Amino acid sequence: MRDSVLIIAPYLGLVNRGTESFSVEIAHRLADRFAVTLVSGGPVAPSGTGYEQFVLDEFAPPLGARVATKLFDWLSRLSAGGLRALPAKAMLTTWSHVAPLLPPYLYQQAFMAFLGQSGLVDRFWTCVFPQSGPPGVAWAARLRHTRGSRILYTGHGGVGPGEERILARRPDAYVAISQMAFEWARSRAPNVHYVPNGIPVERFVPAGSLAERAPIVLSVGALTSFKRHELVVRAMELVPDARLHIVGAGELRQTIEAECRLRIPGRFAMEEAGYDRMPAIYNEARLFTLPSAAEPMGLVYLEALASGLPCVAPDDRLRRDLLKEQAIYADVEDPEAYAAAIRRGLSMITGAEERSTFVAHNYSWERVAAAYTEIIERLCGEPRR
Repeated sequence: MRDSVLIIAPYLGLVNRGTESFSVEIAHRLADRFAVTLVSGGPVAPSGTGYEQFVLDEFAPPLGARVATKLFDWLSRLSAGGLRALPAKAMLTTWSHVAPLLPPYLYQQAFMAFLGQSGLVDRFWTCVFPQSGPPGVAWAARLRHTRGSRILYTGHGGVGPGEERILARRPDAYVAISQMAFEWARSRAPNVHYVPNGIPVERFVPAGSLAERAPIVLSVGALTSFKRHELVVRAMELVPDARLHIVGAGELRQTIEAECRLRIPGRFAMEEAGYDRMPAIYNEARLFTLPSAAEPMGLVYLEALASGLPCVAPDDRLRRDLLKEQAIYADVEDPEAYAAAIRRGLSMITGAEERSTFVAHNYSWERVAAAYTEIIERLCGEPRR
């Protein structure tokens, strides 16, 4: 009889984000070795056969989470500019350290309570793999105490108080998705592993010559204050021969669009796009950039590099660990330095295959799945607590 793995993905099927494909991909790729069940918050088309899907489609986000989300969106809009920007940013910073007030925490807590009332709670799982924050790990810890299940957790949140609460529960294996997060987590708990997330490298491949493309600078990310799209808009004001293409959705769309109309009128486009369209979008651009303040990992950089695009990234430890020598690094808060890096990237019309090979070698799903398989096999072979 095969060992069983329960993967809990509360947001899956309810949001349209490429990063949510992690749970589907890992379920599909682990199903060859384990009996996998994937629990999602809504219906989702599986990437392949071989695993069981359990949909909690009667679950609804709690009122507190919906109200908190509205408040968070309102503060984000205020923080984008004007006289209220600094107070709003201060409130967002303070709020980010008060986990019980965050919408994700309220959502995760309600989802796990709902899951606890389902028939799944009566089944035994060799390994429980919650992607549902501290409430998910607390739920899994109860199963470990009563049934002897092991807990595997992936720290998609990077570093911070939420991850500290998860580590305090002592999961049997904790996976950090960046080298920086690995070092941080390893100093706080045992059984920490480093496995970066993967991308479907077979989908993101170079197509056509960079030299034949129009000078389009692509930026992909949610339209929120965290992604700092306004910084690339200000830099593009100093790159008059290029166009900016922003792909994403969020509460700051009107604010960012107004900034574009003011600084680069007639030289920008904004759109929302499904994950299926992204390979084609990357292959229409000549350069990729995203000036976000921080990232737990940064899959969009990898998708761009796999597509052969030169990338301009903020000059920080996380991006350098992720992208190595394959990216151009710049002080994105300095418009002139940022613009100079963009101009340099636009002039790079060779190296597409080298960039794509770098991603395929280091961040393919095959490599990621093999690492997770090894971790789970070790957990399944350990004596029950």
